[in-house]
Amino acid sequence: VSFNTGSQAFTLNSTNCQTPMAPHTVDGFAFAQRTLCGDGSLQALVVSVDGSGWGGIAMRESNAAGAKKVHLLSNRQTQHRREVRTANNAQVIPQMMLSSQRYWLRLVRTGSDIVGFASANGTQWAQVMAAKVSMNNCIEIGLITHHNNVTGQVTTVFSDVAVTGSGGSNLQQTVPSGQTSAEQVVTNHGHVFPNPTKGEVLIDLSSFQTKEMQIGVFDQLGRQLQVLQVAPMDVPWQRVDLSGYPSGVYFVKLKAEGLPQQTERVILQQP
Repeated sequence: VSFNTGSQAFTLNSTNCQTPMAPHTVDGFAFAQRTLCGDGSLQALVVSVDGSGWGGIAMRESNAAGAKKVHLLSNRQTQHRREVRTANNAQVIPQMMLSSQRYWLRLVRTGSDIVGFASANGTQWAQVMAAKVSMNNCIEIGLITHHNNVTGQVTTVFSDVAVTGSGGSNLQQTVPSGQTSAEQVVTNHGHVFPNPTKGEVLIDLSSFQTKEMQIGVFDQLGRQLQVLQVAPMDVPWQRVDLSGYPSGVYFVKLKAEGLPQQTERVILQQP
């Protein structure tokens, strides 16, 4: 695995690593990974797949070859491939679907529910799979690639990698096209409370109070639901009302010129 700081791209090379199409109980692949504890998400753009194989994103209970897993893959041509293992060392029959030129991939974990999405532009997302897999609280997530055959090499390039949720060391955090400052991909800095909430949240702006800032509210598909322009103020907090939305996970993004963007994960529990 290599990372290009200029292009913000990951390159994964896999040699003689195969996960078969026939029912299989073990996997072979190259894996760039980090730990995710609890709920969270992973997304990436599959830029290219050089060789007869697949590249994509993964959520696995461990690095064991027969671990529980959810993989969402692309051959960067006409197909997506999903692989789900709900019990350790159980057989898996991969399922194929048309890619429709949607090479952006995303997996979202909420408890034991893992939902997969694909996009042609990284903005508009379509659900392409859903699975219920009971795994440990802390799992391994990341970028994967493997060959179609027992022998052979495949090289997959990924860009626009983004992670939400808490855990161990990160994959390199990247800057989406057109942005100039890094984002803290994150959660639970304590800027938003109460969390979980039944509707209204208070956002602590004490670290931003001398600057004009923007507050954005997004759903799990990355759709912007609200945006607020906040001028410097004496009272270092801002109310945001989420009561009009269904229960679920939302993301509040805090932006101020000259400061890193911060993203807070908020759980809405409607009464």
